[in-house]
Amino acid sequence: MTIISTCPSTSASPFPPHLRAEVIPMFKKATKTKSRLRLALIGPSGSGKTYSALAIAAHLGRVSGDGSKPRIAVIDSEHGSASKYADLFEFDTCELTSFHPQNYISAIRAASDYDVLIIDSLSHAWMGKDGTLEQVDRVAKRLHYNNTFAAWRDVTPLHNQLVETMLACPNHLIVTMRSKTEYVIETNDKGKSAPRKVGLAPIQRDGLEYEFDVCGELNLDNELIISKSRCSALSGQVIVKPGEQFASVLKDWLNDGAPAPKHIDRDFLLAQTEQEMARLGWSAKDGKSHLEQTYGKKSRHFLTDEELIEFSAYLQAQPDAMLQLDLADVNGR
Repeated sequence: MTIISTCPSTSASPFPPHLRAEVIPMFKKATKTKSRLRLALIGPSGSGKTYSALAIAAHLGRVSGDGSKPRIAVIDSEHGSASKYADLFEFDTCELTSFHPQNYISAIRAASDYDVLIIDSLSHAWMGKDGTLEQVDRVAKRLHYNNTFAAWRDVTPLHNQLVETMLACPNHLIVTMRSKTEYVIETNDKGKSAPRKVGLAPIQRDGLEYEFDVCGELNLDNELIISKSRCSALSGQVIVKPGEQFASVLKDWLNDGAPAPKHIDRDFLLAQTEQEMARLGWSAKDGKSHLEQTYGKKSRHFLTDEELIEFSAYLQAQPDAMLQLDLADVNGR
């Protein structure tokens, strides 16, 4: 069942066009569907984040469910540290040297054909070279802001786009994040006081860890302490050396449910259609006119998934603006 706007489409409507209601879906019974993993591993240096991510990924299986070994991609911002485990695990790697969020976004999209994507580590996208914090400083200096607060208005959309691209990717996703490190003084087994390194909050924007279905904190004994989980079987658990057994629990939970609806990357298609319209020399008015005539909608953002795919295919099938001019010139002779 759907709710249809009561606002007439004529000029007699009391609301301007951009405020008129669209057709919106009614409530329906909630059902659990099969899904892709969204896992965050947080820990201090030396806690085994990279190895644990690979050990878990190796046993997740293919997203097709055919039982064969998964194809694994690693976005490596740790100076090639993941490749040190290439003798133990089979995977492809993309080593980043600039940690601009857009580079992460591009790499995530390039990995769409893999079964498992590991981002090791996401912390560099926050405070690494060209990362979010550097972008804020640069914007503040370029626009002569008195402080960086105003610069966040320009940079936050880029950070949000990175988060949305991660969560919308078609792969199983494992993300590692460094944690801020602190030393605490404890009494050791000899009765003497000794410092112990502990991890605190992840080095990323506050609250980002809660975007994931399962989040755990690794300590220096390579124990994974589950701090947040939508998988009830893992809530509050401590997993020693997470690997095959942990992956098996995750697989059972992910595969329990109805078949998932077909996934599309709307952000990618919206960006693609914008590029295609520019290639064709379409103005915003041209695009709006086509959408209204074809779909009865004023914006690409209002298209359904199927309509957006169809619109993208239509644009790609058209010759570019220069070719159209050349053809017109030839036909006019």
